[in-house]
Amino acid sequence: MRDNNLMFVSVLFAIVAYPAQAEYNKWNGVAFSAVRTISSLVDSPKIIEKSKIYYSQIGTRIEISEGTTKTISIVNYKKQKCWFILPDKKIYYEIGLNKKTRQCGESEIAGFRPETKNPGIFFPRPCYGYKNMKALGKNHVMGRRTSKWHCTGGISGSSVKQWYDPILKMVIREVSDNKITEASKIKLARKPDTHQLLPPYEYTKISLKFQHTLFRR
Repeated sequence: MRDNNLMFVSVLFAIVAYPAQAEYNKWNGVAFSAVRTISSLVDSPKIIEKSKIYYSQIGTRIEISEGTTKTISIVNYKKQKCWFILPDKKIYYEIGLNKKTRQCGESEIAGFRPETKNPGIFFPRPCYGYKNMKALGKNHVMGRRTSKWHCTGGISGSSVKQWYDPILKMVIREVSDNKITEASKIKLARKPDTHQLLPPYEYTKISLKFQHTLFRR
């Protein structure tokens, strides 16, 4: 049986470095929803995670289903709040958002924002963090017109290919030697959906000091 407490720790307390925050603060693309799929290319291709994403200038939302457990993480820039929600228990807890850094609490928490899983996808410009970038022309990906890039000179000499969507103003696909991360079922929103960026009113807010009870069976 999967250790739910281990999953909780990995989702909530995996602190990631966030030197590129200024890039996100300048993002001015359109609001959209999508399905993010992470597939392993080791041995034979297989999906290792699939999640629903909502992205806008006033906040982000990510829904992850892992086994029988579903989690929802919301960052609301307007209300300056971050919420972590467990729908099966109808509970959530709240963390204050740092207005200046747009981080949840003192440090960014992996899982709260779509891009923390992979700084390449959903990044406002291609090849960020790589020394070299080469344009590979125009491509259609998931029904969307994109520009394709080869990024080299990353950490330990790593390289990837990325597909950048000029309408969303974000990378929507990245392929490395052992993994594919991509957005599909992309739907544009005429205006930000504030309903997506709030916890359900009927759910119970709990204190962080009782977080150990979140996965108690």
